Parts: sequence; structure tokens; C-alpha cells
Amino acid sequence: MVNRIRSRHFLAVLIVLLLVAGWPLAGVVRADDVSPRADEEQLSAGEGGTYRVQVAAYFSSRRAKKAKKKIEKDDRFKGQKSVIEFSAKSGVYRVEVGEFPTMEEATVLQALFIDAGYDDAAVVVDRRYGGSSGALDDPPADPVVAAPVVSDTTRSGPDWTSADESVKPVIGRASISTQRSDYIIGSEDLLEISVFELEGLNKTVRVSEEGMINLPLLGEVRAEGLTRRGLEEVVRSLLEEKYINSPQVSVFIREFRSRSVSVIGSVRKPGTYKLLGSRTLIHVISEAGGLTDNAGPELYVIRIGADDQSRRITVNIDGLMIEGRPELNVLVQSGDVINIPADPEMSVYIYGAVRQPGELSFKESDFISLLQAITKAGGLTDRAAADRVRVKRKTVRGEEDQIDVNLKKILKGKQEDILLQDKDVVVVPETIF
Repeated sequence: MVNRIRSRHFLAVLIVLLLVAGWPLAGVVRADDVSPRADEEQLSAGEGGTYRVQVAAYFSSRRAKKAKKKIEKDDRFKGQKSVIEFSAKSGVYRVEVGEFPTMEEATVLQALFIDAGYDDAAVVVDRRYGGSSGALDDPPADPVVAAPVVSDTTRSGPDWTSADESVKPVIGRASISTQRSDYIIGSEDLLEISVFELEGLNKTVRVSEEGMINLPLLGEVRAEGLTRRGLEEVVRSLLEEKYINSPQVSVFIREFRSRSVSVIGSVRKPGTYKLLGSRTLIHVISEAGGLTDNAGPELYVIRIGADDQSRRITVNIDGLMIEGRPELNVLVQSGDVINIPADPEMSVYIYGAVRQPGELSFKESDFISLLQAITKAGGLTDRAAADRVRVKRKTVRGEEDQIDVNLKKILKGKQEDILLQDKDVVVVPETIF
């Protein structure tokens, strides 16, 4: 018995020493573990708040400062203000980046962090002092006593009650990519409901088309329209009202079937795709097999707003896929339709005094000119009458129109080159002498 007490005392002292030295038991506290700003009041948007991206959280101020410096040195995030927020209740140091008036702007930076490997990046809102940062330029020293961290696989645990809120453990949960705290449950979602130490109440259920789930003791409970945590609170309250004192309820979303996006047009696998957590345009296009060779220069995101009115977001594909501009990699929303129109192939016909007469094919977005077409045809022969080139074109009514062009003046810059259209016929006559 004495040996057991000594062993426990030794372990407790060792844990405290490790924490003081800046080595929390599980290393990093995931930004998602505390449900960003869980110890502060959460308010809806539109009240003068400032949105930031919470990148990481630590029990050590030293490690938080180190992470902040690493982000500040990264060229991808230059120009973004970074701060460290300290929570006295949980003893956690949060590294937060950026200041935005709207959530949409903050989610662009969030997607950039996720693509850079910061999988737990999450958007948080700060409304203290009318939206001021409340950040700590010199955060307090690490607390002597810090909370243990439960692994991510744990979704329920003992009742961690304590008079001191700062020593309450942070319960881990799944990555932000699949278990967003702001995700709204909908019909066809598959939920895993767990009540700690009451296995008979644990159940995996699918949300019905009416938005209901059926649970032991409780019967039908409305789940549609609630967040994961909101449903936890509803089930907890119903159980506490009739059956159990202080039940610990957890909800885990196994399948996200109520959120989907449609991809049509020039992709290898067009269709409807489920949105499992946060997804950007590049994520969804990748799931659809990538772009085909005939994809046009732009894509369109058709989105239905809260007023049931649709709007179109135009995205330049080269800017998104080649230049890698993060502001174009928008977060897609449930119900979005992503349309990638094809770039039609066009043909013009060149005959006469050129080295390679025949049909020339090109994409509509290439905007080929007369001079470019003749160059592709191998150029003019020595007997070409460059001052008497004719372009024959069909009008909308089916009539033939003729455009006379002096190629010599175009070459000297005295006349503008003309753009060719689909099915144009270019005739280059020969000189008599």
C-alpha cells in the first residue's frame, strides 16, 4: 500500500515537472479540442466581431511563441497579424492569425492553413471590447498545474468536475476536416450517440427524412437543424429530466449525407459528391477526377442564398490551378453546383499561296488572329499576294460576308490584325507575275 502511494506521488511530481518545462503530456492541444473559444461567450455573426483563424493551442507559452514565430516567417502568411490568446479557465495558449470583418474572408485563410498542413485550423470570433483583439503580446507564464489531454479517440470519459475550471481536461475529438462544431445536422446523416458508462443507451442512428432520430428511453428526438453539440445538449437535458443525473453525452457524425455538392461539365467524373467537413474548390475538383483537356478558362459556382436567390461566382481556372491564388480556392457549401464549361474547338480553313494549306483547329479561348493562322499554315509562299488576302465568313443569317485584308500593312503595324471566327475561310491569292 505504501509503495503504491509512493509510486502515485512520484508520477504526480513527474507530470508537474514535465508541464512546467513546457512538455504537456500529449504535446499539442489541438485547436479543435477546446471548440474554439469554448470558455468564452459565443455569439452569432453581425454584431461587430472580428474573425480570426485559430491555428494551434498549447499548454506552454514557450511553445505557443515558437509556433507564432514559425508562422510569421512563412511567406504564405506574410502580412497577416498573429497573436497569442490565453484562457485562464482552461490554461491554454491559442495561436490566432488574421483579423477579418466577415467569416467568408477568414475561411479563405483557414483553407490556406489546412492546405499548408495545419489540419486543426478553425475560424473563431472575438467580440470583446466591440471586436478588439484582446490578444496578449506577452502572455502569462505557464501555470504550474495543467490539464491532462485525452487522446482523439476518446469521445466520452469520467465526470471531470473541479472547483478550479483551469484544471479541467480538454476532451479530444476528431479532426476539423470531419467533425466541425458548426456543422448543421440534416436528414440521412448517420450519428453515433454515446452515454458514458451506460452502454444500453449507446446507439448508431440515421436521421430520418423528417429530421428525427429514435433513441432508447427517449423515443423520437429532432436532430435536423442542430449542431453536434446542440444535439448533445438536447439529449443530455432529456435524460437528466427523467432518468439520469448529470449524464455525459457525446455525438459523433459517422456519415455526412445531408451535405452535398454537384460537379458538372469538363471533369473526368461529374456527379454529386458528399461534403465531409470543410471542402474547397480544389478538393471537390480532385474528387471529381480533375479537369479534362477541353476545360474552358473559367468555372462557375452556382449558389442559392438565404433569400432563395441564386448567384454565380466566377473563378479563373489558370489563377486557381496554375498560379495557386488562395482567394480563388473558395470553400464550397452544401447545395452548390460547380459548372466547368468546355472550351469549344473551332476550325478555320486556309488555302492559296501558303506553305501548308488546309484546316486549322484551335480552342475558342485562344482567340486566333489572321496573322497567327497564316503562321501556323507555314507562312506565305514567294508568289503570295499579301495585299489581297480575303476572309470569307458566314453571317448569322447564313449569308457570306467577305473581309479584304492587306497583310503587308498588318506586318508594318499600319493596320490592325483581325480575329478569326469558327468556320472562317482565308484565301491567299497568288501574284500574276
